[in-house]
Amino acid sequence: FGDNYRQAQAYYEEHGNLDIKILSGSLGVWIKDQRKQYKKQKLTNEQFEALNAIGMIWATAENQIAVENLCKENNISSEELWRELLSREINDKSEIEKKMKGNNTIPISILELQAKIAYMKDKDISLIQPDGTLYPILAMNSKELISTTGMSLIELEHRYIENPKHVIDNMLKIKIDAFGDNYRQAQAYYEEHGNLDIKILSGSLGAWIKEQRKQYKKQKLSEERVDALNAIGMIWELRKNKEQIEAICASHGITLDKKSPLYKKSATELRCKMAYLESIDVPIFEQNGESQKLNPIFFMSDVDMQEKFHVSMSDLVHVYGKQEGVTK
Repeated sequence: FGDNYRQAQAYYEEHGNLDIKILSGSLGVWIKDQRKQYKKQKLTNEQFEALNAIGMIWATAENQIAVENLCKENNISSEELWRELLSREINDKSEIEKKMKGNNTIPISILELQAKIAYMKDKDISLIQPDGTLYPILAMNSKELISTTGMSLIELEHRYIENPKHVIDNMLKIKIDAFGDNYRQAQAYYEEHGNLDIKILSGSLGAWIKEQRKQYKKQKLSEERVDALNAIGMIWELRKNKEQIEAICASHGITLDKKSPLYKKSATELRCKMAYLESIDVPIFEQNGESQKLNPIFFMSDVDMQEKFHVSMSDLVHVYGKQEGVTK
């Protein structure tokens, strides 16, 4: 325990958190094992406290929900807190936004955040500064806390959290919405790649996509989930979608080659975007000198489309997706 702990402590001192993935090597595997040992009640109180002293996150998904709930209770933005924590190491704002998507989670433990908020309330310090930003204490590591508050992280937790194990045990009881968790990963993939062309060999997300197709064929997906997946370009039947894409393009004078990115789009997305352009009297082609090119909306991410057209794919599915033939 001691050797691995010292490595974890060094990581915390350098990064300000213990957000270590299993893929990070032996230290990541060790962190995962400590979580297992806690659930089996095989960690001593000293080991439990030592890990809390360096910001141990005992269960990433459950911790994420607990942190979001605590932020909501205290009228602060969990997303802003996440950005502040990441900005300690990352200067590029676009990289920070990427780090906040997919299966990544906020790098602060529920114990750490609860202790910091309790301290600030005790000292009558506003969580939000006059300029609207979060008070710096919320993103400080243990060394910075000592110089600012006179207490280390574990001392804050001792002072302001009566029963840390009770807090962690309650957090571990949080039920995770498996659909929502996987959906957020798929949504992040769609934003980055502009499609949901995820193969089963791509890992758990690919397997989840395949499972949603099976559930759809069995008519076991709710209308809300079907709409949500359509909003991120879900292709329900690969061969049928290819045929529909070709038919839609042929009827609108769009020439396809074998490598056209439109083949990775869902027919539903293509139809909804065409219906939207027609409704605002915008042609599907733009003039580019003597040639024509497709309106860029067909290749835009949801974020870009909202910025330029002030509509999301979810909006388009809601408005145009129920029209005859659009989502069939």
